[in-house]
This record gives sequence, structure tokens and C-alpha cells, in this order.
Amino acid sequence: MSKRSQITRSRRLTVVVWLIISAISAVCYLRTTGITPGQFTWLALFMGFGAGYWPIFVTIPAEQFGTNIRATVTTTVPNFIRASLIPINAAFAALSAGHGMITAGYILMAVLTAIALFSVSQLKETFHTDLNYVEEL
Repeated sequence: MSKRSQITRSRRLTVVVWLIISAISAVCYLRTTGITPGQFTWLALFMGFGAGYWPIFVTIPAEQFGTNIRATVTTTVPNFIRASLIPINAAFAALSAGHGMITAGYILMAVLTAIALFSVSQLKETFHTDLNYVEEL
């Protein structure tokens, strides 16, 4: 298998690319002032691309577990992500009080992107692996 084929067949690499796009779009959003509604629409479109990794992101947890608990994991992981908004909002409120909203946005974006990149680095690559197994609990 060629080096190019190995790179393009990586779910982890896909998530890393989309995380980087998301971080770049967040920086663009936080730096923007005085734009027109049309420019804001294009910025929102670019930011929307950052959320484009969600289908892959939901697929990865399903591939990390055996068939006996795969459905549970697939439905639970997105709920953990949704629930993480509570401490993220609390952290944003706390940081905003002392540093301002823009700086708080930068801090949270950097911390959360670092956590996400570290998490992706710890996952095993599942492209072209046999996923038909039972998880031993």
C-alpha cells in the first residue's frame, strides 16, 4: 500500500484535519470586527465546515468496541459531548469575568482543541480492521 493510500485511509487524520479547520475558523471569528452581513454568512459557512467531522467522530467510538456494546457506545458518546457543554459554559463564564469574552474564547478554544487532539492521538486506527468481535467485560 502506498504512503498516500495509508494517509487517505485514516479516520484519525480526518478528525485532526477538521479539528484544525475548526480552530482556524474560531480564530477568524474571534478576530473579526465590523463585517457586513454577507461576510458574516461566509464566515459562518467556514465555521460550519469545522463541524463537518461529526459523522466521522460518531463513527469512531462505534468502531472501538465490540458488537455487544457498540450500540450503547454509539448513542452514549454524543450525549457525553452534549453534556460537556455545561462545564464548558461554566468555564467560559468564569474566564469572561476576569479576561473578557474574546480572551476567554481564545483560551477555551486552545484548551479544548488540545484535549481533542490528544484524545484522537490515543485512539487506535480502525480502517480495514475486522469489527465483528464481542467485548469481554
